[in-house]
Amino acid sequence: VRQRGSSGRSQLKRLLIRKLPPVLAIQLKRFDYDWERVANSRYRLVGVLVHSGQASGGHYYSYVMQRHGNSSDGQKDRWYKFDDGDVTDASVEST
Repeated sequence: VRQRGSSGRSQLKRLLIRKLPPVLAIQLKRFDYDWERVANSRYRLVGVLVHSGQASGGHYYSYVMQRHGNSSDGQKDRWYKFDDGDVTDASVEST
């Protein structure tokens, strides 16, 4: 990837992998984030990813909201906890 550094000079960034693992996930930076444009944007939280443990190891689980929007049948949004194979109801307070 060629890009311009803060000095204005062209830079080359690369990563060499000697032996491929069974699964290789690569995330590329595909866009620049414009903080000025989104300063007044509003978002609605619909999910939380949690890591418990230490940096060298631990456990991940998540909370996800089932959204009903402007449901005419009176249903409210509900939170669920996804922990390995278990899916349980969750409250806003626990989320």
